[in-house]
Amino acid sequence: FKSSDNSKLSRKELLVYYLYFLYPAIRLKHLKNKFTFIRKEYFNMIDKASIRESADKYSDLEKLQQSELSKIQLPHLLKYEDRNSMHHSVESRLPFIDYRLVETALSINNSFKIKDGWTKYLLRRSVDGLLPDEITWRTKKIGFEAPEQKWLFEIEPIMVKQISRSEIIGKISDKSAILGKYEKIDLRTKWRLYNIAKWEEVFNVTAG
Repeated sequence: FKSSDNSKLSRKELLVYYLYFLYPAIRLKHLKNKFTFIRKEYFNMIDKASIRESADKYSDLEKLQQSELSKIQLPHLLKYEDRNSMHHSVESRLPFIDYRLVETALSINNSFKIKDGWTKYLLRRSVDGLLPDEITWRTKKIGFEAPEQKWLFEIEPIMVKQISRSEIIGKISDKSAILGKYEKIDLRTKWRLYNIAKWEEVFNVTAG
């Protein structure tokens, strides 16, 4: 509840967020409602064990950190960083994953990680006075944001056409359901569907 004072989310939103990640049944039901167009046999291939493992560790900060570093988040983020930097011939550096810093971050008391609702508390304090307060103590977390809505809106007719002629999407899902509720599908799902369809075309992949 304290975190609602230092977050862009309300107490109600934070509580829903907490319950969503704490109880795997809620998460699986949400996914099922979100992806109603996926055929049952393919939806059932979701890695439920991974979702349950994540939920089991959600209330234990140390176990959650270890899981995110080794399985859930960091491997994916490093893959994106590696591909982006190589594509643009950039020799990138990631100082926050220096093993000494990671070991220290994992070993410190949890009260220094989250304090009075402030996430990354020790990191914020370490740069307090070195950076403007609006950066050090901001409450709105900004990830790898991109103008997705603008980009996808401009190519939406192309995406719809590509998805509509995909054999693979037709096999794993009810294509008519996708096209019928296309406007209600979230942007990232649309992008993923388009990528499957485009990958199928570029590499001449068959539904099999």
